[in-house]
Amino acid sequence: MSPRYRAQVLAWVRAGGVFAWAGLRGGGEEGERWHLAGSGEHKQNTFDDFAAAADHLLAADWSEPGRIAVMGTSNGGLLVGAALTQQPGKYAAVVCRAPLLDMVRYERSGLGPSWVPEYGSAHDPGQLRTLLGYSPYHRVTPGTAYPAVLLAASDGDTRTDPLHARKMCAALQHATTGPAPVLLRLEHGVSHGARSVSRAIALEAECLAFLAHQVGQPAPQPPGRNHTVRPLAPPLPKTQATDRNHCFGRWVAAVFAAAVVVAVMGYRGCCTLKRQALLPGRPPDRWGPARTPTRPRAPPRQGGRVV
Repeated sequence: MSPRYRAQVLAWVRAGGVFAWAGLRGGGEEGERWHLAGSGEHKQNTFDDFAAAADHLLAADWSEPGRIAVMGTSNGGLLVGAALTQQPGKYAAVVCRAPLLDMVRYERSGLGPSWVPEYGSAHDPGQLRTLLGYSPYHRVTPGTAYPAVLLAASDGDTRTDPLHARKMCAALQHATTGPAPVLLRLEHGVSHGARSVSRAIALEAECLAFLAHQVGQPAPQPPGRNHTVRPLAPPLPKTQATDRNHCFGRWVAAVFAAAVVVAVMGYRGCCTLKRQALLPGRPPDRWGPARTPTRPRAPPRQGGRVV
């Protein structure tokens, strides 16, 4: 797996959390055989690997029961949705963003038809049985105490239709018997992933603050104050819980904003240098704006003749 800069990981770790990235069958990191081992009729292998990764965090003392939170986007939304419905007692909180969750009807909306080679089609009886076996929407069971869930979707998403998140939210709210919240965050005017920096910061801050509150992660303290990680505490009164969640969200937003700005500045600097290197007439300038060389003006014309 290639290294990648992720500002939300930096914010979570600086707040005192532990971040783990699960390498699962079905991805492309280990070649085509690794990918095929977690696709189509073998898709359940992906979810089994994810559950095994959570078990390893507990066995290795990286976490403890009741403090594992998971988050996934797009195909990762399907992953955490399956984890939520197959083993709801294993996770304290789930953030499921831009997901595929109704795997029986996914090919009827968005880019669903293009994913049939990956997941299979409900029109094939054998593939329908496989899809029903893990489809998160169809695995929601009434009378189950589900953990805290935040489903996030965008009304302009043309890849994974927001109907998946809406239906799943309604099904979980109807089925759960636990006290944990099941929430829907619907964003207007954005697509599957592309959004402004300010909206990206707001999304990440709210998701991380939601997870932190549910697992008992305290809000970061300003520099100079003693700060220790407290064990999981009983639920706070509503006003105190809201204040702590808001404080954590503001801190995450500040860290994430700084990290994103640094990343964007670095990217723009690289683009500027690359663009300047391709433009004749001006030596590369590390910080100055790139200017297109001016073309000589054509001589004025009078009466159709050049003067």
